[in-house]
Amino acid sequence: MLRWLTAALVAVFALTSWRISSAPTNPARTEHSRTRAAPVTWPESMRSVADEGLPPAASSARSAPSRAQRSPVPAEPADRHLRVRTFLDGDPLPNTEVFALAWTAEMEALAARDVGLPASAIERAARGTTDRNGAVELVVGPNERVLVAARGPGSAPHAAAVAGTEEAIRLDLPPEQTIFGSAWRWPEKTRLPDARVRARRAYMQESRQGDAFDPLARTAGMFFWSETRTDGDGLYRLGGLPAGRVFVIGSFEGRAANYWIDRILPVDEPIPLSLIAGVDLAGTVLDDESGEPLEGVEVAGCSIDGGRPGWEADTTFTDAAGRFEVSAPIDGDHPFGVTARCDGFVPVVRTVATAGPFDVSLRLRRATSLEVTVVDGVGAPIPDARVFLLDFETSQTTDHEATDAEGRGHVALDPDHPWWIHVEAEGFAA
Repeated sequence: MLRWLTAALVAVFALTSWRISSAPTNPARTEHSRTRAAPVTWPESMRSVADEGLPPAASSARSAPSRAQRSPVPAEPADRHLRVRTFLDGDPLPNTEVFALAWTAEMEALAARDVGLPASAIERAARGTTDRNGAVELVVGPNERVLVAARGPGSAPHAAAVAGTEEAIRLDLPPEQTIFGSAWRWPEKTRLPDARVRARRAYMQESRQGDAFDPLARTAGMFFWSETRTDGDGLYRLGGLPAGRVFVIGSFEGRAANYWIDRILPVDEPIPLSLIAGVDLAGTVLDDESGEPLEGVEVAGCSIDGGRPGWEADTTFTDAAGRFEVSAPIDGDHPFGVTARCDGFVPVVRTVATAGPFDVSLRLRRATSLEVTVVDGVGAPIPDARVFLLDFETSQTTDHEATDAEGRGHVALDPDHPWWIHVEAEGFAA
């Protein structure tokens, strides 16, 4: 009996298992199990509520656009590799210093003005030295106009502008000019060994002297100083200079620097440098209106004669922080001080107390621009006339401005100070 009961139970179990495995499949359940559930779309008014309590990944996943909807990120333009080759008298010139600077409209305007380029802009320039084939490659910004300046052994500085699409340039450098002379202690009238002598193109003074100048050539001279020291006999010889007006400075510790700006190269006569006792001055130049430091201001150490600058013994330009260091002469007959000049500002002369310390703070006021039109007796415009301002009280003159083809010129003046206008033109009475 037990055997029959066991057999019956086994048969019932087998029959039940067969019916379950052969049952028809539910299509809806199968399709649901094969596909991912559609995302829930929240109304805009509930979106912030729906996001509460969700982990960051879940919240961002719901709002992120699909790959097809994402806009491609534009690639940044790559830097340009500018190939420069330098030549002297038709031959490749190795060991040439080469600079490349972004030549913007602002930089070009600065080069054409008296202030020159800021030192910070020159420091940012790409630089390199040519190989034995006179070639060097510099990395510059993409699609930007570039000023390339170079000077090599036996050559004077030279510069050229390169368009943003050019990738190579050839520079034919002019031959160098040489100056020579001696350094002296004054008034002792003894030679001064180991004095420092520096020279470069006198780009500041060219405009004041009425010289014709090329802004590119002027800018090239801003990159390069020629420098040497006097020998045991106080003599020097210095090359690497361009043709034209040069700016020569002699200096020695404890002596006021002495410079010449009235020599136009080539020249075959010596340039003596007489260094009198001097004092070192330092300070800062600020915009009187904003209190911000001014870069590129010309500052000169000088003697003071009747409130006006006398002999200017040293000159320099303020850095990005408005700082300067110059030396002023001590001649025993006049006080000493500094004068500061910058385009668009009223010049300042400051007498320094003899007691020190010699840290001078100068504040420059913005000038008012005055337009002047110069005509002849019949009303025709006079181009290239030189327009000055003459201080009514001190008789100090400003730097001249030349009139254009229409006889127009602009001068900067202090609106709170009386000035005379003085005009000179070739063939006309002042």
